Amino acid sequence: MRSLAAYTGIPSPAQVSAWVRHFHALADAVSASPVAHVVIEHPYWWHLARHLSPEYQITFDCMDDISGFSNTESHV
Repeated sequence: MRSLAAYTGIPSPAQVSAWVRHFHALADAVSASPVAHVVIEHPYWWHLARHLSPEYQITFDCMDDISGFSNTESHV
């Protein structure tokens, strides 16, 4: 499986599944609070965060214009 290329492209289903597993493992390893809040600041991360379990509260704090960043593809 290729690695995630954050801010570009769209993750494959296998990448999403692996990311969610690793995210939950990290939350368990650090004994995350049962009140879990995830803040997303770039549209790319929505492809992953939307697959988290319902106990995660997701806030999307979108920048007004991300097109000026050289590592952001036009479809984003």
